[in-house]
Amino acid sequence: MAKFSELNSNLMDILIRLISSQNLCKLLTYASDNPFAENDINDTSNLLFNKIFPTPKLPDTVESIQDVKSSLLTVVFDDFSLSGNPKFKNVTVSFSIYCHVDIWQMKGTGKLRPYSIMEEIDNLFNNEKVIGLGKMQFKRSRFIAANAKNLGYRIDYDIVSFN
Repeated sequence: MAKFSELNSNLMDILIRLISSQNLCKLLTYASDNPFAENDINDTSNLLFNKIFPTPKLPDTVESIQDVKSSLLTVVFDDFSLSGNPKFKNVTVSFSIYCHVDIWQMKGTGKLRPYSIMEEIDNLFNNEKVIGLGKMQFKRSRFIAANAKNLGYRIDYDIVSFN
């Protein structure tokens, strides 16, 4: 991530890592109470621009149609800044998770879908060498809402790279 010219390839590395997780893909794809029991997804790349968006804008279905019972994920780079040492820069990778309120609870599992999605993302990225120098570090998470029925969390991870 030393140069802005590397952002696209770094984003692809993150997207490939996301779609490599069957559990994450199932949580996003299946609105059932136990998505882990559903069939594996043969071509997880179909989730890109369908369930996983590398853009800050939500798809129209979430912004305007509140009754679609679905989950989705956005991922963007945010908060570029110089560290205390001008030879290094910091950047945040932000994952925004949106789940329709009617599918938050996964009945019979004792789990809530947004927290399970957060767990999968954290397993994939926290303290892992993915992009940049060193390992990605959890920064914070906070509640977010796209509209009255599509709610979730934003999770941020810090990355350090050469300036």
